Amino acid sequence: MAGIPGTGKSTYLGALYHVIESVSDSPITLDMLPALRDHLEKLRTNWLAVEPESRTSSAGPVPSELLVSTADASFNLNWPDLSGEFFEEMVLTRTIRPDVHRLVMDATAMMLFIHPTKITSEPRIDDIKAAANALEEIELDAEPQPEPSESGDPDDKAIDWDPSMVPGEIVAIELMQQLMSIAKPTKLNKIAVIISAWDLIPDNCPSPKVYLDSVLPLFAQFLAANKQIYSIEVFGVSAHGGDPIREKDRLQQFVKATDRISVVGYEGVLLDSGIVAPLAWLLSKQ
Repeated sequence: MAGIPGTGKSTYLGALYHVIESVSDSPITLDMLPALRDHLEKLRTNWLAVEPESRTSSAGPVPSELLVSTADASFNLNWPDLSGEFFEEMVLTRTIRPDVHRLVMDATAMMLFIHPTKITSEPRIDDIKAAANALEEIELDAEPQPEPSESGDPDDKAIDWDPSMVPGEIVAIELMQQLMSIAKPTKLNKIAVIISAWDLIPDNCPSPKVYLDSVLPLFAQFLAANKQIYSIEVFGVSAHGGDPIREKDRLQQFVKATDRISVVGYEGVLLDSGIVAPLAWLLSKQ
């Protein structure tokens, strides 16, 4: 699982662990309880209680080894929960910890998480050009103004650029590019892109396809360009079913916590397999 801090990785893992461990008719089930499961149990407890996502420790990858079965086969999943700071550091400083580098090199599948609150609406080049032309027309029609003093207005001082100012869409592309450059192409063949908190997406974006095309067009082009190399699928996932802060009381009223979950495919179709759908696709032969 990859993604900058606050993109829903831990919430997803907590909900997924609950489903494969306790839901008998899940398409993917846990064969046996993992020996090291304290972290998974904590994530599950937080998800059941509708608690906001907690930060994963930045001390190092938290190991999670899961023995699971589908209708056709069994799998041993080495699924470490990595702190979002690791991936943020990759993008902003172009450095990567050796232990994270080894995990990416050995990866056979990947989930990349994107959260809508991490995506800012950036002006397009044609919008900026139109605004600049309009400003020029206003200045031509305006009365001449005295030249500003050399000291200038202190509020007009240029802001120093900082890597943290990189737009969310560019962060997602840069992170995916770096991960692809590290992973062994003979091993990594499937990538699931998870748009978290799908319940926050406005009604005018009824599907991940429409959302990518309208809000993240450059990222959508990047995915399309790499589909000749990797098998890529996009999912919209609402693990909590709403805002865990503003709607906590409502969400806690569900008799079955799993009924809060909703997952849609690329075209916006609600998937019956729910939270396990992205993992089921990664494990499938298609």
